[in-house]
Amino acid sequence: MNTNKWTLIGIAFALVLTLGWYARQDAEEPRIESSLPTPYPVTQSAEQSATPLPAAIAPAAVLPLESKAAVSVRDNLSEDIDDYVEWQREVIAGLIVLNDADSLMAAALILHSLDANDVKARRTIASLLMRAHVAAPTDRGIAAVALRVCRSMPGCSGPAFEEFVRNADAHNALGPLPELLTKIEKGTANDVTEALNTLAKLRLNLYNGEMPARVVRAIASTPTSPRFAPATSNLLHLQSELALRVVEAIEVPNYLAVGPACQTQNWRQVAACQAIIRDLSRSELLELQRLSLALESMMTPNRRARSTESNDAEEYLNWIGGMKMHNPPPPEHWIPLFAQHRSELAALRAWLDSNGVEQRRVPKWLER
Repeated sequence: MNTNKWTLIGIAFALVLTLGWYARQDAEEPRIESSLPTPYPVTQSAEQSATPLPAAIAPAAVLPLESKAAVSVRDNLSEDIDDYVEWQREVIAGLIVLNDADSLMAAALILHSLDANDVKARRTIASLLMRAHVAAPTDRGIAAVALRVCRSMPGCSGPAFEEFVRNADAHNALGPLPELLTKIEKGTANDVTEALNTLAKLRLNLYNGEMPARVVRAIASTPTSPRFAPATSNLLHLQSELALRVVEAIEVPNYLAVGPACQTQNWRQVAACQAIIRDLSRSELLELQRLSLALESMMTPNRRARSTESNDAEEYLNWIGGMKMHNPPPPEHWIPLFAQHRSELAALRAWLDSNGVEQRRVPKWLER
C-alpha cells in the first residue's frame, strides 16, 4: 500500500514538473497581442463592416515592431526619444483609431517599412490598405501606393489592388505594367509590339511627391504621450523623417525589361520605346529619370552616337543628385517642397535656389 502511495506521489510530481515545463515554453513563445499597447484596434468600424473584405486580407493582429530595421532606425534617430519603436507603436495605434483613409494608409506604410517579411504582418498591411481604399475608393494616390506595396509582399492579393488602379487611374501604367513587361519579355513578336505600343500610350504615376505630405499630416494628427513631451520641439522632424522613410521603402517599378525589346530595327517598336523613354525622362523621381537614360543607352550602346541631350542629362542628374546627397534638405522642409512641385528635380532646384546655390541649366531631356 505504501509502495503504491509513493508511486502515485512520484507520478503526480513528474506531471507537475512536465506541466510546468510546458507552461514556461508557452510563456517564452512570442505573443503578438501581448507586446502591443492596449487598446490596439484593427477591426472594422460599423461603417466599414457594410463592405466585406476578401478573406485573404481580412484584418489581423498587428505585430510587434521590434525588428532589426526598427532597431536600426531607432538607434540612428534623435536621442530626445529613447524608445523610437514605442513611439511608432503609439503612432500606429492612433492612426488606426482615426480610421480615415490617409491614417490607415500611413499605418500600413509604417508597418511595411518595419516588418514586411512576416506573414502575419503582411496580412495586417494588406488589410489596412484595403480599408484605406474602401474609405476613399476614387483616391488615385492610395490606389497606387496600395498596389505597389502589395506587389512587394508575397501572398498579397495583387489583382484586387490592380483593379483599384485601373478604376481610379486608367491612364496610369502602374496597373497593367507587370502584364505588359511579361509580354515584352516572353511574348511573340506581335505581343512585344502590341505591349510596347500600349505602354507608350500610358504614363507612370507613383504619387511619391504627394504621399510623404499626406503621411506626415496623418502622423501629426495622432496624440503624443506626455512622456514624449521633451521631444516636442523635434517632433515635426521625427514625423517628417518617418513619413519620408516609409514612402521611400516602397519599391519603384523596374522598366529595364523593356531594354532588349528596344534593340531592334522594327520602327514601330523603336517609336514606342522612344515614347516610353520620353515619359520616364520627365518622371517625378530622379531614379526613373536615370532609368530613361539607361534604356536610351541600351538602344544606343555607343556613347558617341547618343544624343547630346541625353549626355547632358546624365551629367546634370549626377550633379544635382550629388548636391542632394552632400547637402540633404531637412525632411520637414523637403516634404512641402516635394508636394508643391510633384517632381524631385523641381523640388531640388527650389531648395538650391532658396539656399543661394548657383544653378545649372536643366537639359531639354529632363524638362517637364
